[in-house]
Amino acid sequence: MKIKLERAPAQKILHVTEEVSRQNLDVLKAGAAKLVESEPRVVVIDFAEASVPDFGTFQPDMRNAISSRGGAIFFVGPQAGLDAPSLAELEKKLADPLTRLLLIETQLKSAQAALTAKKAELEKQLAASQAHDPR
Repeated sequence: MKIKLERAPAQKILHVTEEVSRQNLDVLKAGAAKLVESEPRVVVIDFAEASVPDFGTFQPDMRNAISSRGGAIFFVGPQAGLDAPSLAELEKKLADPLTRLLLIETQLKSAQAALTAKKAELEKQLAASQAHDPR
């Protein structure tokens, strides 16, 4: 597997070529997760010139990993399915202001969910520490 990173104003594009093994998919997932840590938090993986045997199991796992970090991921190329847009179509769609707002909304909802979970964890720790307070 070979990867080339392209940075565009609205997204980061990973152009993947050659055959992608399951081990490569794990590396690709980790790399994409790292990319969404900074703006723009949108990653496009272009599989137009790649063969991905495990794409069906990889795609949902990758989407979950990226969305849990407040990012968005899109796949293009024959592996992504017949209804998947081309890279040019997706870039045009991502440049649309309404699409950008919807992506921001998704990112904010993801951040809110993470903060709500963290708050619940801290409240649980606080309650446990107060229960053990000898006063």
